Formats: sequence, C-alpha cells, structure tokens
Amino acid sequence: MKAKLTLATLLVALVFQTGAAKSLTITEADIPRHDLFPLPNAIQKNVEFWVKVYTQWDSDCLIVHDAQQLDIIYEVVNLREKLGVEHASERTKRRWARRLRDKYRRILRSLASGGAKHPEKLRGDAKRVYELWAAVNQKHKFRDASRRVRVQRGNANFFRYGLEQSGRYIDRMKEVFRLYGLPEELTALPHVESSFNYRAYSHMGAAGIWQFTRYTGRLFLRINYEMDERFDPVRATEAAAQLLKKNYEELGTWPLAITAYNHGLQGMKRAIKRLHTRDFDTIVRRYRSRNFKFASRNFYAEFLAALYVRTHSDRFFPDVKPLPPDDFVEFTVPDYVPASAVAKAFGIDLKKLRELNPALRSPVWRGHRRIPKGYVLRLPVELPDAPEALYAQIPEKLRYKGQVRPKTYRVRRGETLGQIARRLRVPLRTLLAYNDIRNPNRIRSGQLLNVPPTNYKPTPKPQATQLAEAPKQRQTAQKATPREQPRPTTQLALAQEDKPILGGGSPDMYWVPLPDTSSSVALPEGLPELAEFVEVPKSGWVEVQPEETLGHYAEWLKVPAQELRRLNGLAYGQDIRVGQKIRLTFRNVTPEEFHRQRVEYLRSIEEDFFSTYRVTSVQTHIVRRGQNIWYLCNRVYDVPYWLLRKYNPDKNLADLHTNDQILVPVVEPIDTNRPEPSES
Repeated sequence: MKAKLTLATLLVALVFQTGAAKSLTITEADIPRHDLFPLPNAIQKNVEFWVKVYTQWDSDCLIVHDAQQLDIIYEVVNLREKLGVEHASERTKRRWARRLRDKYRRILRSLASGGAKHPEKLRGDAKRVYELWAAVNQKHKFRDASRRVRVQRGNANFFRYGLEQSGRYIDRMKEVFRLYGLPEELTALPHVESSFNYRAYSHMGAAGIWQFTRYTGRLFLRINYEMDERFDPVRATEAAAQLLKKNYEELGTWPLAITAYNHGLQGMKRAIKRLHTRDFDTIVRRYRSRNFKFASRNFYAEFLAALYVRTHSDRFFPDVKPLPPDDFVEFTVPDYVPASAVAKAFGIDLKKLRELNPALRSPVWRGHRRIPKGYVLRLPVELPDAPEALYAQIPEKLRYKGQVRPKTYRVRRGETLGQIARRLRVPLRTLLAYNDIRNPNRIRSGQLLNVPPTNYKPTPKPQATQLAEAPKQRQTAQKATPREQPRPTTQLALAQEDKPILGGGSPDMYWVPLPDTSSSVALPEGLPELAEFVEVPKSGWVEVQPEETLGHYAEWLKVPAQELRRLNGLAYGQDIRVGQKIRLTFRNVTPEEFHRQRVEYLRSIEEDFFSTYRVTSVQTHIVRRGQNIWYLCNRVYDVPYWLLRKYNPDKNLADLHTNDQILVPVVEPIDTNRPEPSES
C-alpha cells in the first residue's frame, strides 16, 4: 500500500511538472495578420498562458495560477488521473478548486506574514511558491497575490472538438465576414466562446457558437417561442459580423473592438474616456471598473491564443480531421405547417430535420407550434424530387395562414388533471402529452397549463426534444451557397442601450467555488414556473421579472420603447430592474395577448436552460455581510437570478440581509462530452 501511494505521488508530481514546465514563447510575428491583431507587451504572457490552456491541459485539469500574472502557475492537477475516474464531475471540480485555492492562499499569507524572511527554511510547496515570485520586486507581493489565486479549467479536449466541428461551418463563416469587409481571422472567436458547439448555452443565457445574450441577439436575430437564430451557425455569424463591424467603426482598432464583444461597446467607450487613450496596452494595465474584470481583460488575449493555435493546429493537434462542410438545400416555407407534416412529405426523419434547422425551438418539434411562414428551411441534398413538388404533397388542411396560439389555464386549488381535462373538453392523454407531464399527480395550485388545440394529436417525441430531468424531479429552394449580400436584419441603429456583456462568456469568477457556508439539503418538489409569477395585467401595470427589458415590453405591445420611457419617466439608457413597477399601454394589443407573449418568453428561458443543464443537488447559503443577490449569482455560484428565485419563491432576493438563508441549486451540464461556453 505504501509503495502504491509513493507511485501515485510520483505520477501526480510528473503531471504537474509536464503540465506547468512546458515553455512557450510567442512573438507578434507568430500572430496571423498582426498588422490588424497586434500583440501588446502587456498581454504576451497571457496569450502564452491561454495557448497552454487550449493545447496542454484538458477539462479535467485544474490550473492554479495568479489572476494578474498568468505566467505564475502554482500547480496543475489532473483530476482524472489523481482520482482514477473517467471524468470528474462539476461538483468534484468545484470542491477541488476550493481546496486548491485555499491551499495557496494560506501559503501566500504565510509568506506575507514573515515566512519569506527566512527562505532557507522553506520546504516543499512554500519554497516553490517563494521561488515563483523571487524575480518580482514588490513590497507586498505575497499579500497581494493571496487575493488573486484563481483556478482555471483546461480546454485542450474541447479545442480539439472545436477544430473538428468548425469544418461544418467555417467556409460559410469566412464568406460572411468577407461580404461584410471584415478579416476572416475573426472566425477564430468561436473557439473562445463555445468551441464551435452550436448548441452551447451558458448558465447566464448566452447561446450558440457566438454566445449572444438574448438582449443583444434581439438586435440582429429573430428570437421568439418558435425560433432562436442564435443557435443557427450561419445566421448568428451574420449577426456577429454586424456587431464586430460596428465595434470596429466606433472604436478604431481590433483589440478594442474584440474586447467590446465581451465587455460591451459602451463599456469600452467609458474606458477610453476615463483614461483619455485608445491604446489597448494602457487600458488593459490601468483601467479599473466593476465589470472590467478577468474575463474582459483577457478576452483579446484568448482570441490571439485561439488564432495562433488554429493557425498551427497541425503542430498541436496533428491527428485532428475537421468534419466535412454541411451540405443542404434551402426552401422558403410558404405557409405555417407542422414539422411532422414537412418531415413526412419530404421523407426525412424528424431528428435529421431538426439537426439541419437548429434555429427552430423545441415547441416546433413537439407540435406546439408550426414552422413559421417565410422560414428558410434547410433540407438534405439527396431529396427524391424538387422541394416545391414534395411540399405540394402536404394536405391543404395542414397548411395554415397563422401560427398556433394556444390558451393557458391556471390550476386552481384542489383541482386534478382529470377535472381540468373535462373542463377543457380534451382527453386527459392529450392534455398530458401537450404539456409534457409524466406524472399526472404532480400538479400544483397556480401552475400554468397549455390548452391543446382541437386538432392536436399526440405523437411520440424524438429523444432530442425531451427536457432534462433532475433526480427525483422534472425540471420543469436551391443549393445553399454563400450569399451575394448579407441578409437584412434589424438595423444597427437599434443597438443603442448597451449592457456590460454583449458577446457572451460566463462571469469571470466562474471558478470561485461553493463557499463553506453551504450545506446539502433535499431537493424541493413542486417548484413554480417563471410564468407562474405573472398574471394578465388588468390594471395596466406590471412588475418586472428576471430577464425582462423595456425592449421586450415594447415588442410585445407593438409600441416604440421611447413611448414606454416617456410613460414611466425613464431617461434614455436607464435600465429597469427586477421588481420595479412599469406602466403599459394597450392601444395596439390586448392585455391577454401581451400576457401570452410574456408567458412564452419566460417559458423559453426555462426550456432552453433545462435542455442543457440539470440540477444535481440543492444547498443552503448563509448570506454574509456585503453580499447581495447580484454578487451571489455572478461572482459566487454562476447561476441565473431567475433560477435562484425559482428555488426561493417566498423570499425577497432583492433585499437580503446578513445571516439570511437561501437555497442554491447546483447545476451540471447534461452532456459532458460537449464543451460548455467559455468560463473565462
């Protein structure tokens, strides 16, 4: 047993040495088009760090490093080898991240409190840490460094995945960027954001290979209950090109424009105004703000690293073979039609049709919605006949002039599903299938049910359309070629109300692990849907819910956002906040129609999240002094506000006090073989 332990220790030491000791020097001459994408001195070591993250360490490796001087790496731990497992779970990674972070904090604090005065007495890790800082001549270097210990997950296996997947879209993406007059090297950005996983969905709601948030995506793409073009690689690339072009035209350099993709255009303008310079090197070194943290400060460095690795992929990943380009024909749908009818007429498996059309959301594939009229449908090349001829086989009665507009029913206290089915005059089996209810005994007062249309017939669902279930709990035509001109989208002039993070990327403190004030509790049952927090606005006022903006209200009401600003005395650029009362106008739509669109939006948030993540456990958190809900969501747990509200429906999360207790769900990706969005 002792011999085995010694061997294991040697193996771990070897992993550390080989992981951290591989030297790498990158100069500006190594960067493609360095006339457009320079390598400032301030981020050279950062770029080298990210190249190692992308090529040397996979996602089961934890790299403990200094958050400011990224070339100072304290330790690399390969959890797969250390624990003898095939894959380390998210919870295990967080636990080890906390352990490693605290370990090196203690070492650095010990050195700061006098241990560094006698370096000859130091041994082991303390000696090694001391030597890492030996060349740095700063009075309080150890004390300051103890506050900057960060743990980064490796990414080599997912970068490999991205190189393979990129073959499906990269030619079309480069063509889009050329049409917009942009350097095609910018197509390396998805390696940073999503590793070319077009289904990528971050904890905070950024989606697709370009990781657009809903707020920014709405400026360029169609996002509603039927479709979300953020998941379409080609459509989203057109939007990314528009956004990057606007950033460059207003900021003047690509380092600033690329950073603005993460930090926001207005955020970079504030940095320029505060420091009176457009010099990227100066801004990275000197700019300080609440939102310009590790992620924003490193975003351009990550892009350069990704561009470098992609350019030299034969050196780092010699055996990788990109997938062949996707080949398809396109057909503009002239009516509103069920997806099942299209699949039958064209002789296509419904799952295959869904893979070709990732912009269409789950309600279309479940039969709750029809494929919208005017949608450019992608079809396999090997069709038995022309798309027009095949479409003509769809019966006239299945071609509709409008979209399905189902009504909702709010469950009353004491009602059963059988009683509700009789009240609605629909078979119980149909009601269960239409609402994706597997256990008819688990309904609750206030729950919203969709009322099936009279012509709805339950059909077996493809496995890919099923929402995730937590343990013990249900969470709740012509050949396609590069286009001659960019497809018209919402004008850039609409993109005026900036947010801190435009392009995407998760919060910069993703790897701050769960605090010690947490303890496990049982999973609660009967959690409310987001839609249950809202009702038809009979009084003309609504209370703002998580993820809602004034732009959403304006869209649902079919009025200009400025009209709502005037109605509520809001200044231009002034945000609305969760819990705020907003006055509406119903001159163009009824309160019931506004409510329908609002419910669909809130449901889409939950459906998208739980198609990617599952809740594995729930913990209690005791609020510490100075902590608010924004800090807990974005800097500690990396979970969206709405999810915390779902687990704490009776608490006022906007007004937390010291020693308050809240429930915090622990989430993990459902498919661990696909890369998650960037955590940096």
